Amino acid sequence: GGLKPSWNLLPLQSFFPGNDSGDVKSVGVTEDINRNLQLFDPFCGSGTIAIESASVLAGLPPGRFRSTPLAGTRLCDPKLWDDLKSKALSVSLASRVNMPSEDVEKSSNILVAANDINRRAIDAAKSNAKEAGVEQFIDFKTCPYSMHPLLNRSGQSEFQLSDSDALMVVTNPPYGIRLSPQKEGYKLFAQALISSHLTTRCTLIGKDPRKLRESSLPLKVAFSSKQGGLNVVAMSESTQTTR
Repeated sequence: GGLKPSWNLLPLQSFFPGNDSGDVKSVGVTEDINRNLQLFDPFCGSGTIAIESASVLAGLPPGRFRSTPLAGTRLCDPKLWDDLKSKALSVSLASRVNMPSEDVEKSSNILVAANDINRRAIDAAKSNAKEAGVEQFIDFKTCPYSMHPLLNRSGQSEFQLSDSDALMVVTNPPYGIRLSPQKEGYKLFAQALISSHLTTRCTLIGKDPRKLRESSLPLKVAFSSKQGGLNVVAMSESTQTTR
């Protein structure tokens, strides 16, 4: 599964409404307190979902990459803007990992697992994650989704999973023969998820709600948006499910 023969590299772009990484909270991703693996994207492409999720889970402030506001006016103050960003970054990260701010960058807790069958996609995702400052929070793998350790019960011990909280599965899956040469690609993915026996809450993002419902997962519309001029819908399970 997970074949993407015509996959193209694209700049990092958000799937979520608005402009800040905090909008990933619209599918249930919130700041992590326990430092367990929180989210899995089995079709990560260039890493948008994984990177935005890791940013939120790590407590990174949204807007940290924006240029100084009010440029070209007397009110523009680059030093003040840099100071505000530095303070927000330090306080936010330090409060989430319960360690002194100078030790934050040394944290290696894996919060997000990301996978794609395409090596070029993973290389691009790793580069984007490094640029976003969250590479230490994401585990990247290159394999068919069905072979990923999280969907293979014998490999789940590789990750630190919560005993009580559901693992968020959030992904923008490929479609048609790019997902599977068989017609029931979404259903096959759902079956792999079910066979994992993980407690999960799944969100699928795509263009066609009818196709996403072919997974047979109990999905409801979480939000709709536009991506590259196309209508995009996110459909989520309303509650966590023990597979």
